[in-house]
Amino acid sequence: MLCRLTKGSFRRLLPELLNFGCLPGRARGNSLQGLAARNDVNEPLRAEVVVWIAALGSIPTVAPDAAPLPRAKALLREADYIPRFPKDRMVLVHYFAASSLLNRFVAKGAARKAEIGEAYYLLGVIESRVGRSIWISQTASCFEAAIRTAPGEAFAEEA
Repeated sequence: MLCRLTKGSFRRLLPELLNFGCLPGRARGNSLQGLAARNDVNEPLRAEVVVWIAALGSIPTVAPDAAPLPRAKALLREADYIPRFPKDRMVLVHYFAASSLLNRFVAKGAARKAEIGEAYYLLGVIESRVGRSIWISQTASCFEAAIRTAPGEAFAEEA
């Protein structure tokens, strides 16, 4: 039952998490609050959902013309202080928010190559922390894009 509940719930919640910057403040977390209030949600998941609701409330909306790269880096720094163990799902909101900003930034393609390369690098870092693919991980693809886009930058060497 939990797998079905979680899978269906997350499918409906992902658009909310990924479009966090486009939602008015009071609309953020409404679906999550409904999930937390359900009787059939176990306590570990409920605890994570409560943290996600708080995280959504703490992340300010981002203006469309704002510089997304510095904001994404700040979200990743914040996420570094939250986890209790590797792959802790408590930081998913931070990772989804940063990923959303970075993907939009890369899609625009209007920045310098070094900035786009860094965005790909950060997407690879995020994917390495939250990706759960058993087939092909996107981490390597993101790191490869970072290296190909800006091979002379410091992050390319780390990738």
